[in-house]
Amino acid sequence: MKRLALTLFLFFLIGCQTYVDKPITDQETSLDIELKTDKWVYTKGEPITLFITNNLERNITLHSHPAQLMGASLLQFSSGKWYPTSIFGDWCPCGAECYPNFKDITIVPGQTISDKWNQALRIAHCKLNDEIAWETKFKEPGKYMFILQFTLDTTRVTMYSNEFEIKN
Repeated sequence: MKRLALTLFLFFLIGCQTYVDKPITDQETSLDIELKTDKWVYTKGEPITLFITNNLERNITLHSHPAQLMGASLLQFSSGKWYPTSIFGDWCPCGAECYPNFKDITIVPGQTISDKWNQALRIAHCKLNDEIAWETKFKEPGKYMFILQFTLDTTRVTMYSNEFEIKN
């Protein structure tokens, strides 16, 4: 049931162009979990390293969809608001039936995990004979941040990374 709810959430987060207010609540700021990138400014195509550190006294488990980076999604700042944007590009192109293969990631107390994203988006071009031609593009210059949402006990937690910029 949790996976179904997360799948539906991801569908709406990635598939719909709604904006996300960036509220900071006392609960979010009091959690001792850190979400940050290795730098504040990147050139287009430069790898971005995302770190998640668990400073709690218990494990946290993230449910990561293949279209996410360690369970985190990407937000882009545009016209004064934050909008969900794709990290990797097309996940289920050309009307293919795709069933997300979620991966559980457990972070033990004191552990930091990291992963790199090279800003590459895989764009699918569908052909008449059901073949797919793939194209790679890089994220456009702008202001971005990662958003991580997970459940801790029965509480839904939303965390934001630092803002970072991609330049030409």
